[in-house]
Amino acid sequence: MTRRIPYVAAGVLHRPDRPDLPAVALDTPAWWSWLDDPTTRSFAFHDAVGSFTARKEQRQRGGAYWTAYRRVQGKLVSAYLGKSAALTRERLTMAAARLAQPSTQVPNQQPLLSFTPSSPHPIPASAAPLQTAKLAEPLQTAKLAEPRVHSKVVPRPLLIARLAAGLTAPLTLIAAGAGFGKTTSLALWLQQADLAFAWVTLDTEDNDPGRWLRYLIAALKNLAPTIGTTTLALLASPQPPPLESLMTMLINDLAALAQPSLLVLDDYQVITTPAIHQALQLLIDDLPTQLHLVQPRGNLDPVMV
Repeated sequence: MTRRIPYVAAGVLHRPDRPDLPAVALDTPAWWSWLDDPTTRSFAFHDAVGSFTARKEQRQRGGAYWTAYRRVQGKLVSAYLGKSAALTRERLTMAAARLAQPSTQVPNQQPLLSFTPSSPHPIPASAAPLQTAKLAEPLQTAKLAEPRVHSKVVPRPLLIARLAAGLTAPLTLIAAGAGFGKTTSLALWLQQADLAFAWVTLDTEDNDPGRWLRYLIAALKNLAPTIGTTTLALLASPQPPPLESLMTMLINDLAALAQPSLLVLDDYQVITTPAIHQALQLLIDDLPTQLHLVQPRGNLDPVMV
């Protein structure tokens, strides 16, 4: 007899193979406990916007993660969902909607569709609305350019060698006090390295989440002009989605980068807004392998890796 896999409908998990067990509502401890159970391998998701089959798999960087699969026009398309703790009802609905649009999907690829939160269970996106008053301000292009390197700058071959060696990891932190040459050394390395890069120099005004995200996307568009197009459109809407949801879409775009690239967030120590720290942590958790993040900063808090 054909085995009937568990399925989600109307926000509730049903288990046909275990009729003795009660249904489980999504976004509850019982839901996440079921997802984390080693015997749980797959489930079907049904919603008005679309449907898919989710399968638990192993990721190279370790740990189990979930991927959504659906056949569209005879071709198998997929979307990376994240670890069990990321599978909220909102994330699953978003995945179903994207997979229902064949024009935006690439067969047999796994675009990064959601985040892997560092906390045991994610904060619902509805609990973190994006409120910003600086979406209409023009961007300062000088903040998106790397600093000029003086011709008489003192070379630092050992530091540059360490920066190059750090490319094997997803993140490089350059921690030192003001005036120690963090930014200059990094700019000198970028002159010598054969890598595409995006640069943004942050200041205290960038503690506004909307402004911070606009500058981040503007920098990333130097890597690929299509990055963040949908995210910016939603950010400018009358009721923009929460920052976590916008980061989900941006990460999805970054997964399609065609070449190894660097993202430099200079002077990140001036950022004190918790929502931005959380958004950055989401990016770090699911950073595409072709993108390396570099942070020259005066300390290692609050985002620790």
